[in-house]
Amino acid sequence: MTNLIERVNTMVEKIDSANAEYILNDNRFQSKLDTAQRFEAKGDTEMVEYIVAELQKYAEEFNEKNLTPANVQVGEGVTMHLYSDAHAGTIIKKTKLSITVQRDKATLDPNFKPEIVVGGFAGHCTNQSEQTYSYERDENGTIETFRWSKKYNRYQNKSVNVYKGRHEFYDYNF
Repeated sequence: MTNLIERVNTMVEKIDSANAEYILNDNRFQSKLDTAQRFEAKGDTEMVEYIVAELQKYAEEFNEKNLTPANVQVGEGVTMHLYSDAHAGTIIKKTKLSITVQRDKATLDPNFKPEIVVGGFAGHCTNQSEQTYSYERDENGTIETFRWSKKYNRYQNKSVNVYKGRHEFYDYNF
């Protein structure tokens, strides 16, 4: 089993040395690695190789999808997830373990019309996943600071998590 861990650690280091620490600490990555170790203990090398290939793909795509102290950039667009809603913002300041984000102005596509089906205590929006927005910096937008959580391997502030890319979303069903 040690060989598998060493092999995966070396692979991740070669793929993305700047983010290797964060990739290896990622819960989804660790879960897959644990599964590979169980298959290795059973002698199922075919499944081990399949999972190692999945881990390689995950490591290769990690930098594009995840925000870490190693890749965070001032001016980068991010999404602040608040329960079921999400707000777009721009990183305006960074320190070693924190980022400051200013909320952007997100304009819902005027062609989007929520389709509400009446029932129960309230209506249910059936097409909310089709929302699209345009974004622009808002110099007067709300400013929040997020700290890196080593435990959760992400930037957060109370119950709000921050991820790469701008993705505004309004949950009509909440």
